[in-house]
Amino acid sequence: MKRLSALLLAAVMTLSCTACGETESVQPEQQPVPAQTEGSAEPDTASGQETPAEEVVLKVWVAPALVSEDEQKMKQEEWYVSRVARKFEEENPGVKVEFTVVPDQSAAHQTFKAAASTDSGPDIANLWSGQSIFAMEDVILDISDYIPAEDKEQIQGWETVTVGFEEGGAVLGYPVSGNEICGLLYNRAILEEAGLDFDNDPPETLDEFVEAMGRIKEAGYLPVAAGDDGWNGSYFFGFASLWAQQEGNARVASDSTGETRFAEDEAFKESYRFANELYSNGYINEDYLTSPDFNELFLNEEAAMVITGNYMVATASEALGIENLGFCGFPDVSGDAVNKNTCIGGPGQCMVVSRQCKNPEMAVKFLSFLDNKENHIDLLAGLSKLPLRTDVALNEVGMADDLVYQQIVKLSENYTYWADNSMVPEVNAEMQKLGGLAITGKMSIDEMAEKLDQKAAELAQ
Repeated sequence: MKRLSALLLAAVMTLSCTACGETESVQPEQQPVPAQTEGSAEPDTASGQETPAEEVVLKVWVAPALVSEDEQKMKQEEWYVSRVARKFEEENPGVKVEFTVVPDQSAAHQTFKAAASTDSGPDIANLWSGQSIFAMEDVILDISDYIPAEDKEQIQGWETVTVGFEEGGAVLGYPVSGNEICGLLYNRAILEEAGLDFDNDPPETLDEFVEAMGRIKEAGYLPVAAGDDGWNGSYFFGFASLWAQQEGNARVASDSTGETRFAEDEAFKESYRFANELYSNGYINEDYLTSPDFNELFLNEEAAMVITGNYMVATASEALGIENLGFCGFPDVSGDAVNKNTCIGGPGQCMVVSRQCKNPEMAVKFLSFLDNKENHIDLLAGLSKLPLRTDVALNEVGMADDLVYQQIVKLSENYTYWADNSMVPEVNAEMQKLGGLAITGKMSIDEMAEKLDQKAAELAQ
């Protein structure tokens, strides 16, 4: 997932404390920790491959998004990124891959930007896709001319790393990790108890959805488990789809740059009005702003649904049984929505190459290797994500027989790219701070819109 749980973060930091090697020269509180890797392979003159005159070293920063929870229990040399690094070194004698785990991916963007201005920075960094990297175009290499044609055809999400989200712009990275789809994970037994069948007859309008919430509450359950998580999480995982439905991500982006205004964006305000309506009616947990772990409400069968992503399926399966799980998005806002039957999602992770990289061809070759079919299947064996490659079938990653994954894959055919990644980072940060207040009625939606417009105007000056 593009955001990591507290458990995963703690695990990575714990393992990183035992790592050996020299750390990068970065701010102490944001300091990446070198992970243990085996040395590079000896040059294989018998293979017929040409050995570089000098050893080529690729310094790579990776986030916990590429290190599964199961891998946290293993030695670092057994991690996916370690296995890929060793295989790449074996196939490219004279090349050494040195990877570093960056526990705080949010801080990593600024750390990378500072480091990329010097020779001490990494050659490759694992960052969030979208506006977060577009804002660093001055330090990130346009790799358009280095990408193999096959990768352009087989890997999804190139628009998420292309400046402006449109073909023809500079390509600033490789989509990595997996495809993530967000929406409503539901408990089929609870819905059945409330006389609802979202498998075959899901709500088609927002009014029908609200009516269904009332029936769930009357049956004695909390309809929707959700939470702010300190960054307006459930909005960006769920309610934001109602915003992008109306005019697409182009309007999401232009509001954040000040070209258009949040205060005049009715789809934006409607998405918050609907979230506030559910909260005000008691259809969302009262502690939305402060809930330490709202997911537990769903896992303990107190809530019928939880706003989340496909990453949650594995955990929920252990608690509830995968046969008892279903997945859907919010209904369309209106019949004239630009994006119908959509949800929030897409590849939120990418790998970028620094302009300071002395071997850009080898760097892109490594990224292509990281994303090849064999390695991608290896990655997905440890992550609850959807395939990023179009040539990887669900049966190859053990998802073909489960209804919930079939529903998620169906939704993934028409996802709307992450609204937070589509916005200018500083404006996104402001919405992360204010959004939960608007949802819980502690700030008016109009007031929030004005503050967001003020922030966008400040940045545009």
